[in-house]
Amino acid sequence: MTISLFPARTEHYDWLIAGTSLTGPDGVWLARPDFESTDILILLKNAATTVNAVLKTSSWLILEGNELVGLCDIKCAPDEHGLVEIGYGVAAWRCGKGVATRAIALLLEEIARMPQIKGTVAETAITNEASQKVLKRNGFVETGRRHDDEEGDLIVWRHMPMQQNRAPESLQ
Repeated sequence: MTISLFPARTEHYDWLIAGTSLTGPDGVWLARPDFESTDILILLKNAATTVNAVLKTSSWLILEGNELVGLCDIKCAPDEHGLVEIGYGVAAWRCGKGVATRAIALLLEEIARMPQIKGTVAETAITNEASQKVLKRNGFVETGRRHDDEEGDLIVWRHMPMQQNRAPESLQ
């Protein structure tokens, strides 16, 4: 299985939102029409438009060959500390096959090329053990927990690129 990331553009989201064809821009295709809800796709498209005003690219299609199997994104512009939050999702029929783990590794490579980003955060539902494993496999560490009125109890994760890490002052 070869997983790749392809920068998502407005026309990709428009195609997915319309839901009228299994074949989209750039030869990308869907195996099934029930990829993601229209509300989520509109939310992702709007967020990408906002974040792209600061970052050249903030949203990617997760592809296996030319088949769209998921989406991943930088959900916000870097904050005052250079942190961004990421999000990702994989089509239900592709879960449990390592797609998300590989996609997040590729996303972290994309982020490492963006000098304005100093670190990455993510959140998972406390009950979403699969997503927690994806983050752990990619070097994220749990930094806390919080409650969201819509999403419930969440675990907060943080990843710091190796080149950004500093040795403790006692070792310098």
